[in-house]
Amino acid sequence: MRNIEYTYQKSSGALGFIFKIEGLKFRSQNLVAGAVYEIEYKLGARTQSIRSVYFSATDNFRTIIVQNPESLGATIGIPSMNILSMDRVG
Repeated sequence: MRNIEYTYQKSSGALGFIFKIEGLKFRSQNLVAGAVYEIEYKLGARTQSIRSVYFSATDNFRTIIVQNPESLGATIGIPSMNILSMDRVG
């Protein structure tokens, strides 16, 4: 079970949860902006794999921001807890 870091009130009135980031499958301190990585991650019930350029990450590496390989100039964010592996290419 994941540990809750804090809670917040959504605009709908429902309670939202922010979970602690624990047990990442990659070393966040070794990531290099501009480098190409092979990333395997969970997307719903499926597993996706992309090769993309790493740009940055949000606070505490909650989300990794990479170039969208399907759209020039666009980026995508992948939640760190969904990443199964992230290996540098080249």
